Amino acid sequence: EGPNASNMKTINMGDGVIPTLLHLCATDGAIDWEIVKNAALALSVASFDAQNHHEMANDKSCVIAIVKMAGTDDPEIRTHASITIANLCHKDELSQSIFGELQAVPPLLKSLEFATVDLLEAATAALSNITCFCDANCKQIIELGGVAALVKLISSSFSENLLDLDQNDEVQANAVEILANTSRFNCPETVQAFNFEVIDALIIICASENKQVKRHAPLVLGNIAQNEVCRREIGDRGGIEALMLILEDEDKAIKANSLWAMCNLMWYPPNQARAGRFLTEIMTCLVSSWLP
Repeated sequence: EGPNASNMKTINMGDGVIPTLLHLCATDGAIDWEIVKNAALALSVASFDAQNHHEMANDKSCVIAIVKMAGTDDPEIRTHASITIANLCHKDELSQSIFGELQAVPPLLKSLEFATVDLLEAATAALSNITCFCDANCKQIIELGGVAALVKLISSSFSENLLDLDQNDEVQANAVEILANTSRFNCPETVQAFNFEVIDALIIICASENKQVKRHAPLVLGNIAQNEVCRREIGDRGGIEALMLILEDEDKAIKANSLWAMCNLMWYPPNQARAGRFLTEIMTCLVSSWLP
C-alpha cells in the first residue's frame, strides 16, 4: 500500500519518460482523451519524487507545459496539473519563483471558480505552496482579485466527497493559509484588497470550527493590521472582540496568533480602549508555560 518509491524514480526527466508524458498531454487533439488524463496523472505522481523537483522545475518547457495544463478546460487534467505544481513548489523558493514568473498563478486562481471539490483542493494547495516564500506571487494574487475569491471559498461549503469527508475543511484551510501568506506582503493595494467586506468575513470566520481556519484567521488580521487603515477598520468592526473570543480556545497556537494580532491592533489608540475591557483575560496569558 502507498506509493512505490522505486517505480516512481523511473518516471524521470533523464530517461525521457517525463518529456514523453508532456508530449502526450500536448497532443490532446490527436489521441484519446483518457490517455491525456493518464499522462497528466503520471506527471503528478512523478512530482512526488525529490529528484524530479529540481529537474522538472528547472526545465522551462516542462514548467510551461504544466502551467498550460493547469489552464485547460478539463477539470480532471486541471486537478492533476495543480497537484504537480503543489508538489514541485512545496518548501522550494526557487520553484515558486519559476512557476510565478511563468504565469502559474492566473490559471490556479481561475480554478477556484470550478465546482469540483477535488480541483478546489488541488488548486488551493498549489496556491498555498506557491505563495509560501514568494512575495511576487503574493502580489499577483492581490492584483488579480484573488483575495475576494479566497474569502468566498472560506465562507462557503461544497458538495462533500463521501470517500473523503474532510475535503471541505482542507479546501478552507488551504484558502485561509493563502490569505495568511498573501497578507504579509503589505503594498498600496492591500487596503483595496482587504476592504471592509473582506475584514467583516475574516472577523466572522474567527468563529469557525475548522482548527486550521481558526489558527490562520488571526494571522491574516495581524498581517493587515500593520496597515493603519486596516488596523482602524478591524477595530471599528469588532475585530478585538472576535480575537478575544478565540483567545478562549485551548489550542496554544490559536492563542498565540490571536495575541500577536492584538499586538499590531494596539497601535490604533481606540483599539487600546477596546482591549482594556479584557485586560484581566490578557493578563492570565502572562503565566502561560508556552513561550510564544
